[in-house]
This record gives sequence, C-alpha cells and structure tokens, in this order.
Amino acid sequence: MYSHAGNDTIRLAVMGLGNMGVSVAAAALNRGFHVVAMDVDADKVAMTLRGQCVVPEPGITDVFTAARRAGRLTATTGLDQTVSGSDLCFIAVPTPPDEHGDIDYRILLNLLRDLRTPITARSRRYDVVLGSTVFPGVTRQQLLPRLAPLRAGHEFQLAVSPVFLRAGNGMEDYLDPGRVVVGIEGRQQEGIRQYFSRLFPDRQDIWYVDYDTAECIKAIHNTWMSMKVVFANEAGHWCQAVGVDGRKVMDIVLSDTKRLLSKSHLRPGPPYSGPCLPKDALALRRHLAAHDLRCPLFEAVHESNLVNKQRLFDLLIADAQPDEGLGVLGVSFKPDFNELRWSIATELILLARRRGMPTHGYDRAFLGCDRAAFELACRGTRALHELYGSVCLPLEEVWTQARRVFVNMLLDEQEWGTLAALQRRDPRPRTVVDVYGSPFNEALAELPGVTYHGAAWTVRRPRRPTSTAPSLPELVGV
Repeated sequence: MYSHAGNDTIRLAVMGLGNMGVSVAAAALNRGFHVVAMDVDADKVAMTLRGQCVVPEPGITDVFTAARRAGRLTATTGLDQTVSGSDLCFIAVPTPPDEHGDIDYRILLNLLRDLRTPITARSRRYDVVLGSTVFPGVTRQQLLPRLAPLRAGHEFQLAVSPVFLRAGNGMEDYLDPGRVVVGIEGRQQEGIRQYFSRLFPDRQDIWYVDYDTAECIKAIHNTWMSMKVVFANEAGHWCQAVGVDGRKVMDIVLSDTKRLLSKSHLRPGPPYSGPCLPKDALALRRHLAAHDLRCPLFEAVHESNLVNKQRLFDLLIADAQPDEGLGVLGVSFKPDFNELRWSIATELILLARRRGMPTHGYDRAFLGCDRAAFELACRGTRALHELYGSVCLPLEEVWTQARRVFVNMLLDEQEWGTLAALQRRDPRPRTVVDVYGSPFNEALAELPGVTYHGAAWTVRRPRRPTSTAPSLPELVGV
C-alpha cells in the first residue's frame, strides 16, 4: 500500500500527454491525487505547467489551473524526476500503426526499458499501470520481459487497464466509465487495487482479470464500436436504395431494448439457425445484388455464419474414422423446441451420414414421439423424414455408441449425472463439441477420456455444475 509520512494522497505519474494522458491526469486530480505529468515534448510540459490543456476538452484547463495553484500538479520531461516524485505511473504513450498496419510498440518498449533504472533506484515499491493499447499476448511476451530485471529484489507490479474514451469527453468518460478493467496477475496487487478503489470509489464492478483477457476486451470494444458505425451506414444505404429514410428505420428498430439493445445474442455460442435468420440473410444478399449495391458487412453475415458452422463440423468429423459414431445431443435448431428446419444439428447429421458415419440423436422434444409428430416437426422438408428412428433415442444409447459428440442443448442436472456415470464406467476417448457452454455442458470437460471443445470459447477451468444454469435467451444465438 502507498503511505508517505502521514499523507495518504496517492502520487500518480502520467506518462504521455496526448488525449488519453491529459484525461487520466485530470480525472486523478479530480479525485484529489497529486499528479506528475511527463512527456518528451517540452511544449506540452510547458503548457501543463501553465495550467493549460494540450487538447481542446471542456473542463480540463480549469482542473489543471486549480491543481497547479494547490500544488498538486507538476510536469517534466525527466523520467528520473517523474518516478522519484510518484508512487505509481499510468502509461499513455502512443502505440501507432506501422507501415503494414500492425501496432508499433517501439515507443512503449523503450519507455519500459528506460523505467528500470529509476525504479531500481527507489527504496519503496513502484507500480505501473498500462493504458496504451496492446493486443493479446503482448504484455506477457514483450512487455514483462522488458521489466524482468526488476523482479529480483524490487517490489513492483504491472497492470493492464484499457481505457475507453471519446475524443473531447475523455475526463468525463474516465471518471464515469462504462466499465473498469484491470489486467493483473501474481502477488503484490495491493497498491494497484488501492489506486483503482480510490479513483473509482463508488464502483463495485471493477473487473480484475488476467492480462490476455484485458487486452482482448479493448480490441473487441473498438471492433464493436467500428461495426456499429458500419452497420448503421450500410442500413442507411440499403434503405436509401429502396426509397426509405434509414434514420427512421434505425430509430424504430433500436427502440427494442429487450433484444436488439441488450446482451441478447451477444454471447459466443452457436451459429444462427432456424427458419428465419438464414432465410433473410440469403434474401438480403440477393436484394443487394439486384440493386447493384455494395454493403460488405451485410454481404458477409451469411458467409461468416457458414464459416462458424464449418469450424464446428471440422472439429467433429474432419478427421473422424467411418466407424466412429456421431452422437448429437439436441436435434432441434433451438433447445426444447420441435423445429428441425435449418438446424445445424440435422445438417451435421446428414453430412456425417454421407461420410459413412453412424449417427444417433437425443432430444427431449422428440424422445418417444411417433412418426407423425416427428414429420410435423420437419415442416414439410421431406429430406428430414428419414432421420426418424435415429434421432429420437435415449440419452444412454446415444452416448454409449458415440465417439464424437455434438452438444446442441442445455444439459440439466439429471442428464449431466447420466453422462458422468456412463463416462466414468467406460472412459474411452470421446471428442465433445459444445455450442452452449452452460455449467453442466462445460462440466463434461472434467470427465476422464473427454476432449472438450467450446464452440467459440476456451475452457481453462470447467465450472462446477450446480442446479441452476444460464437462461436460454442469454445463450442462444438464433
């Protein structure tokens, strides 16, 4: 923890006085911190010393001016002075693109190298918070090695805390962010946690995660923001082509806060399926072509869904031997619903059959149903009628005869118990591909002999199954 001769005010160094740096510095001053602002640009330092902000953002100049008068803000170009006058630093230096479009980390890596000497000269611990954008794996593979000499005999911690700021609203956004993410690993976390609890005193939802997760969050956040802009513009162009005001269309479409403006359909899981979404995605591509209108995002939706399906199918049957049975748990396009059209499960079954693999299916909705009820669920698609008898089987029979298992449903406690008992009794190798990732589904990864694959996630530690599971609207991607 930070303590200084009876003064419990945290002294923060902000390295880099661009948009992010001045916003973080102003936010910290707002919270009562002492701030040492550092930049290699002497003009930026001089402006800060005059209480001026180097970016045109409302409110920051007033904060800087008041802090200078109170003696809580100083600025320098010297790294030694910056470190000696602070308890921890927030790094906000640029990570620009290089000529190939990759992120150029040279400024950041050089700064971390240069930090080793002044940190080593300290008698007290020193922590580093990284706000600059880094992609997954960079912290572990490139940044930590630059600080590795500090690990022997010096108390320090590196945290990765991605920042989500809008230009011109940086201080406001940092003081009241949509989320606070802190990537941190290992021991000696007390100082970092104290910094964030003091900076965000009213937040009970600070996300402490590993480095890789923090790095992914920033990249996905910015991709999502970019995709929203592209989606809105493509929607506008398409509506314009048919003589409709896309602004009005989007206003009405986005008035739905139950599904469209919610977490619904945004959890990694199954590809979309069923009788509605695939049909409309295909029709939209045809309509765009008929109007000679390029909307690459709209055009790519169907193709991306096909790629996602193919990934799942390849995991299950690309290298399977013909005598390896395929078991499908959940045959309908959606759990506990009797609709077989456009189901990825039936598509997989038909593909496996063409490769000569025996197939067996279990589905609560079809267990014990007669042929008439099954054909009704096929909704007139005669090619599916032949599946009757092979997809209405007991769970025990499907698991016992399968070496490749596709989980397209939410297992309940009883089903999980049945599968666990069967696999422990006969722990021969089985490959399991799961598209829903509920606790009972993921617990299959703990069973001896099971090689578990999540459809679009990595299971590092399977969750202990409980009697409750996520509700279907949060999980299903259809």
